[in-house]
Amino acid sequence: MELQPKKDSTIDFICVARQTSERFPNKIFAEIDGRPLISIIIEKLKIVNAGIIFAIPENNQNDKLCNYLIEKSIPVVRGSEDNVLDRFCKASQYSDADFVQRVNCDNLLFDPDYFAQMHDIVRKNSEFSLFTNTRCANHSGQSVEIVRKDLCLSISKPSFHEQEHIFPSFYRTC
Repeated sequence: MELQPKKDSTIDFICVARQTSERFPNKIFAEIDGRPLISIIIEKLKIVNAGIIFAIPENNQNDKLCNYLIEKSIPVVRGSEDNVLDRFCKASQYSDADFVQRVNCDNLLFDPDYFAQMHDIVRKNSEFSLFTNTRCANHSGQSVEIVRKDLCLSISKPSFHEQEHIFPSFYRTC
């Protein structure tokens, strides 16, 4: 039997976005230097060699966002507005990757090169199920949370806090 080289693990982005922020409705379409925030986020994510899937609420207040993403040929999964964890997990099932990374589309201040470095760490240490730097000192906007996609299927009875903030449920179960 010939040994096969270990396949590198793959990582996809699950982008959590919505138009219905109470403090800043339609923030995702706010213009920065003449461009909508969402187009800047997508452009930055495309620098990293990873798939992109958007998880957005299923209601007519988010139809403009859905249509925008469809026009850009970006996969969209719609789900509960209130249960963001469920929306994230539902979107993960449309990924062919081994791992998924949460991307909060309220945040423009991420560095795609830093994301790529984190993806290299995941590939070199794929025996682990959860990767985060949120418990380390880091610069604003540079938090990274990556989980083995299969764990998205095992979430049960999340608290309201976990439904809203996604990763506390994975921290509890890993």
